[in-house]
Amino acid sequence: MKIYKVVRRRRDGKLASVIMKRGRLCVTYEPDEETHSLNGMKLLAFDTEITAKRFYEGNSWLEGDLEIWEAKAANPTDCPFLSSDWRRKAVEKWWTTSRGAGNHSMLAPPGTVACDSITLIKRVS
Repeated sequence: MKIYKVVRRRRDGKLASVIMKRGRLCVTYEPDEETHSLNGMKLLAFDTEITAKRFYEGNSWLEGDLEIWEAKAANPTDCPFLSSDWRRKAVEKWWTTSRGAGNHSMLAPPGTVACDSITLIKRVS
Protein backbone atom coordinates (compact mmCIF):
# COMPACT_ATOMS: atom_id res chain seq x y z
CA MET A 1 0.00 0.00 0.00
CA LYS A 2 1.23 3.52 -0.76
CA ILE A 3 2.07 5.67 2.28
CA TYR A 4 4.23 8.73 2.99
CA LYS A 5 7.24 8.74 5.30
CA VAL A 6 8.81 11.83 6.86
CA VAL A 7 12.55 11.28 7.39
CA ARG A 8 15.54 13.34 8.47
CA ARG A 9 18.68 13.52 6.35
CA ARG A 10 21.62 13.17 8.72
CA ARG A 11 24.99 14.82 8.26
CA ASP A 12 26.37 11.54 6.92
CA GLY A 13 23.70 11.61 4.18
CA LYS A 14 21.64 8.73 5.57
CA LEU A 15 17.87 8.98 5.97
CA ALA A 16 16.67 8.35 9.52
CA SER A 17 13.77 8.52 11.95
CA VAL A 18 12.49 12.00 12.71
CA ILE A 19 11.52 11.57 16.36
CA MET A 20 13.90 8.84 17.55
CA LYS A 21 17.16 10.45 16.49
CA ARG A 22 19.68 8.29 18.36
CA GLY A 23 20.17 4.94 19.93
CA ARG A 24 18.55 1.61 19.28
CA LEU A 25 15.16 3.09 18.35
CA CYS A 26 16.58 5.23 15.54
CA VAL A 27 15.80 3.57 12.23
CA THR A 28 17.71 4.34 9.03
CA TYR A 29 16.23 4.01 5.56
CA GLU A 30 17.71 3.46 2.09
CA PRO A 31 15.64 4.24 -1.02
CA ASP A 32 14.35 1.08 -2.75
CA GLU A 33 15.34 -1.13 0.22
CA GLU A 34 12.76 -2.64 2.56
CA THR A 35 13.21 -1.53 6.17
CA HIS A 36 11.65 -3.71 8.86
CA SER A 37 10.36 -2.85 12.30
CA LEU A 38 12.39 -3.70 15.39
CA ASN A 39 11.52 -6.05 18.26
CA GLY A 40 7.81 -6.29 17.46
CA MET A 41 7.42 -2.53 17.23
CA LYS A 42 6.07 -0.79 14.13
CA LEU A 43 7.40 1.85 11.76
CA LEU A 44 5.31 5.01 11.59
CA ALA A 45 4.26 6.90 8.47
CA PHE A 46 1.27 8.80 7.10
CA ASP A 47 -1.68 7.66 5.04
CA THR A 48 -1.57 10.57 2.56
CA GLU A 49 0.88 13.16 1.30
CA ILE A 50 -1.38 15.85 2.81
CA THR A 51 -1.19 14.40 6.35
CA ALA A 52 2.60 14.00 6.01
CA LYS A 53 2.93 17.65 4.92
CA ARG A 54 0.75 18.84 7.80
CA PHE A 55 3.01 17.01 10.26
CA TYR A 56 6.15 18.31 8.53
CA GLU A 57 4.94 21.92 8.37
CA GLY A 58 3.09 22.01 11.68
CA ASN A 59 5.92 21.01 14.01
CA SER A 60 8.55 23.72 14.17
CA TRP A 61 10.32 21.80 16.95
CA LEU A 62 11.40 19.12 14.49
CA GLU A 63 15.11 19.46 13.84
CA GLY A 64 17.20 18.69 10.81
CA ASP A 65 16.85 18.51 7.08
CA LEU A 66 13.44 16.84 6.75
CA GLU A 67 12.13 15.14 3.63
CA ILE A 68 8.84 13.49 2.66
CA TRP A 69 9.05 10.26 0.64
CA GLU A 70 6.39 8.29 -1.16
CA ALA A 71 6.77 4.72 0.05
CA LYS A 72 5.16 1.33 0.10
CA ALA A 73 4.29 -0.37 3.35
CA ALA A 74 3.57 -3.88 4.58
CA ASN A 75 0.44 -4.18 6.73
CA PRO A 76 -0.26 -0.49 7.40
CA THR A 77 -2.91 0.02 10.09
CA ASP A 78 -4.41 3.16 11.59
CA CYS A 79 -2.46 4.24 14.64
CA PRO A 80 -4.48 6.72 16.72
CA PHE A 81 -2.20 6.54 19.78
CA LEU A 82 1.55 6.57 20.48
CA SER A 83 3.62 5.92 23.56
CA SER A 84 4.05 9.09 25.60
CA ASP A 85 7.16 7.68 27.29
CA TRP A 86 9.98 7.65 24.74
CA ARG A 87 12.53 5.65 26.70
CA ARG A 88 13.47 2.50 24.77
CA LYS A 89 12.10 -0.09 27.22
CA ALA A 90 8.86 1.85 27.70
CA VAL A 91 8.31 2.15 23.94
CA GLU A 92 9.02 -1.55 23.41
CA LYS A 93 6.58 -2.47 26.20
CA TRP A 94 3.90 -0.15 24.82
CA TRP A 95 4.11 -1.69 21.33
CA THR A 96 3.85 -5.24 22.68
CA THR A 97 0.81 -4.54 24.91
CA SER A 98 -2.58 -3.00 24.13
CA ARG A 99 -1.34 0.17 22.33
CA GLY A 100 -4.63 1.90 23.11
CA ALA A 101 -5.65 4.96 25.04
CA GLY A 102 -4.63 4.87 28.66
CA ASN A 103 -1.43 4.89 30.65
CA HIS A 104 1.60 6.12 28.73
CA SER A 105 -0.41 6.93 25.58
CA MET A 106 -0.92 10.15 23.66
CA LEU A 107 -2.80 11.01 20.50
CA ALA A 108 -0.86 10.36 17.31
CA PRO A 109 -0.75 13.01 14.57
CA PRO A 110 -3.76 12.68 12.23
CA GLY A 111 -3.22 10.13 9.48
CA THR A 112 -0.55 8.14 11.32
CA VAL A 113 -0.22 4.52 10.24
CA ALA A 114 1.84 1.74 11.83
CA CYS A 115 3.66 -0.57 9.38
CA ASP A 116 5.62 -3.82 9.56
CA SER A 117 8.03 -2.56 6.90
CA ILE A 118 8.56 0.50 4.70
CA THR A 119 10.31 0.89 1.35
CA LEU A 120 11.08 4.46 0.27
CA ILE A 121 10.23 4.94 -3.42
CA LYS A 122 10.70 8.61 -4.34
CA ARG A 123 11.19 11.92 -2.61
CA VAL A 124 8.18 14.21 -2.93
CA SER A 125 9.23 17.15 -0.73
